[in-house]
Amino acid sequence: MAVQKKISRRAFFAATLLPAFSEAKPLIDFGQGLGLFSNQENYTSYYGGASVLTNFEHDHVLRASLTDLLGDPIPQSSTTADNIFTQTITTNVPSNVSNSDNLSVVAFVVNASGNGTPGSSNQAINVRSAHFGDTQTLQEL
Repeated sequence: MAVQKKISRRAFFAATLLPAFSEAKPLIDFGQGLGLFSNQENYTSYYGGASVLTNFEHDHVLRASLTDLLGDPIPQSSTTADNIFTQTITTNVPSNVSNSDNLSVVAFVVNASGNGTPGSSNQAINVRSAHFGDTQTLQEL
């Protein structure tokens, strides 16, 4: 039977924002020492400059994207002053995760306007991470 996790995310808009915004939620396997070992290509001088790192231990591994990779649109009617945008997702834990207690979610709101202004398209406006079961207060920027 699949393990399910429920994710609720709220974004508070202190002012009316005109460009389009989107929100993304990658599911991260954050644990260290998870035994996630595989060969890793190395394109740096780190690790002695070896081209392949044999049995490299991977931490903080992206397991799934619960939205479009660059986020799902936030309705513009939700980005008005003093509004709280709320979204809840219930998802099955991917079968390649051996311990769902090691999962966390990173939620970020990005400017998705793509209006051509340098740095505006897909610029992160706010990013928060949490482990399942955590409750956070809204962060006003």
